[in-house]
Amino acid sequence: MKRVLFAVWQKRCLMALLLFSLVAAAGGGNTGSKVFAEDEVGTTAFGTIYLDQVSFVGASDMYIFPSNAANASVSFTLTVHNGGSDEIDFNEYWVRLLTDSGSSYMVQMLPQDKNNTRIGAGTNRTFTFYSQVSSTLKANNLIIRVFKWDFSQENYERVLGDMHAADSGYSAAAPYGDKKLFQISGVAAEALVSRVLLNNNDKNTLVTVYAKLFNKGSISFDIPSFRYYIRTAEGPLYPAELGKSGKQAPIHPGEFKEIQLTATIPAEYDISTGGELFFAQSIPVTGQQVSEANIVPIAAFGLVPKTKGDETERAPVDFSTRDGIYTAGLHTIQRLPWEDKDLISVDLSIRNNGSRSLPIPKLTGYFMLDDKVKIETVIVQSDDLSSVAGNSDIHFQAIGKVAYQSSITKLKFVLQELDEDKAINDLAEFTREAASSGISNFTKQYVLSIDQIGRRAEYSIKDVSTYTSETSELFISNVEMENKEERYVNAPNLTAFLRDSSGTIFSTSISVPSKRIIPGGKALLSVEATVPKGMSKKGLQLLIGQSVKGDKVASIGEQADAFYDVVALEVPQTEREAQHILKKIDLFPYQLSLSAFTTRANLLTGDLSVSFHTELSKDAFIETSTKGHSLYVEIKDEKTDVSFSDHIELENMDSTTTQDSNHLIKLGNGKYTVQTRDEEFITHVSFSGKYQLSIYDDYKGHRRLITSKPVSWFASLD
Repeated sequence: MKRVLFAVWQKRCLMALLLFSLVAAAGGGNTGSKVFAEDEVGTTAFGTIYLDQVSFVGASDMYIFPSNAANASVSFTLTVHNGGSDEIDFNEYWVRLLTDSGSSYMVQMLPQDKNNTRIGAGTNRTFTFYSQVSSTLKANNLIIRVFKWDFSQENYERVLGDMHAADSGYSAAAPYGDKKLFQISGVAAEALVSRVLLNNNDKNTLVTVYAKLFNKGSISFDIPSFRYYIRTAEGPLYPAELGKSGKQAPIHPGEFKEIQLTATIPAEYDISTGGELFFAQSIPVTGQQVSEANIVPIAAFGLVPKTKGDETERAPVDFSTRDGIYTAGLHTIQRLPWEDKDLISVDLSIRNNGSRSLPIPKLTGYFMLDDKVKIETVIVQSDDLSSVAGNSDIHFQAIGKVAYQSSITKLKFVLQELDEDKAINDLAEFTREAASSGISNFTKQYVLSIDQIGRRAEYSIKDVSTYTSETSELFISNVEMENKEERYVNAPNLTAFLRDSSGTIFSTSISVPSKRIIPGGKALLSVEATVPKGMSKKGLQLLIGQSVKGDKVASIGEQADAFYDVVALEVPQTEREAQHILKKIDLFPYQLSLSAFTTRANLLTGDLSVSFHTELSKDAFIETSTKGHSLYVEIKDEKTDVSFSDHIELENMDSTTTQDSNHLIKLGNGKYTVQTRDEEFITHVSFSGKYQLSIYDDYKGHRRLITSKPVSWFASLD
């Protein structure tokens, strides 16, 4: 009996010693986090294994990384969810890595995960394991076995379940532009590939990868001393070097930094068709007489955009001048109508990724159409800035003119610098294939938003009206501008064309207010086009954008020779109608009320006068130009159709002109008299009935009826 007890005691001691040695090799986990659902653990490629009725473990992010010709380093992540009310110590469990052919590999835990293997109730914890396996194995050949130490079992292991990747094409790499979550020094971090630049020559391709690192934890961490590699689609692996920008200050909680990685790859491998970036950790091998380390992959990222072509062709390009390092980006390309030509307009940004301001580079450039036709451009600085502040952008427009019949299938833009010695240096090159990404004309919308620094504003069509003459029509769109700047601004110099449903383009002129517009204030811009009389107004669009004169944004009064940032504002189908009222007549931004009408007639002299009280108000927050506008008042006898008329101005319609006080309605309350001397008119009017009082907006020989209402000749109308 004593021998049996001694044998059991000896067996348990050996078990405890084995458990201690495994725990010492494996270490602990990382910090715990909130509860999550089962479908958040691992991926569908691996599944989950339950530890008990409420707690489970999931596997994810398996990477296979070549170590040498015979071996590969494998890493994978286990996430343990404790759904119970008591703490779980993962030292009571362990993992083995098996193959589908029956081979078994020991695994180890990353050093930073060895500090704590305890998972609190209602939390989850992530552990990363690694091992060395045969280089011939793929992810779908490997099986992750989870077991619990159990003294009652023959080998002290109670198997809880197996997980393996069922898909032979499994990859844990985050797609281009997507974030990948992992740990840096025990702190939660995310990373993504933001852009990839390729510079080719006959022998090699210089690959430059920009990756953003985000601190998602609660403490700061330094840029990790990872090893970085680029693997081609064919399999070869090449080291990537971390740029100097990645060796600066730590990343604080909630912040991110962009690092630059470069690798030289033989030209025979095309990274644009496939490839991955690896972050790997170097872990020293203990107990070795010579310096040796395991290279363990931590995260991987795809290097090919999910939508190739458009994103690749627009990829930002870094360039340097004597003043510093900048990044050039291409955003939009528009083809726009301009008189008997078309404009090609490119929106560019120049970014200063440093912390200190840099001078604005002197830029030039040209377009190359279908690799054969060179078109010179002007470069217009669209942001009102005097320098490029740290970590900010400044925008430019590159504009060239082509024949409007030109067909373009491929467009290349070459950005150049004009240096202090007046030498021209190529800085960046952008290519667009019209078949894959297109060159847009303009976007159709109801609001034009300008977000250029110093010119921030929104524009929308308030209403439209048709003014008629005997031979033509004047179509006017009243465009309301709202100042989004924090300071007073002048009304901008905009250019617009009216386009009908058949594509016919009509030139316009724009009247703007002379006064500056207060912050948050509004202004009314009148856009007018002379069109054939009776033309259908269905499907009209107003093509409107910022005017350019030479290589600058045009000021008020300058004749534009191009425009940019053009949108097609949908023109309302309903025009302003006559109001048939005499109170609160809408003359936006004015409002006019008429009352107390009286008539005086002298049959001997032929003098006739119609007097009425006036009340005129104006919206003080709306600036507009009414130059050339006047009120045309017509009084027509209803029985005989004989009439007389008068032209009236409203006070302060345009402060730059001198107004005739005899034909002026002043702001506030007043009285106005329409009078004539016409013996024939008086003899034809019976004065026993009514006359039709009609008020028109008279502008450039065209008129629009504002209101019309019958009034008794000798009865006061209130």
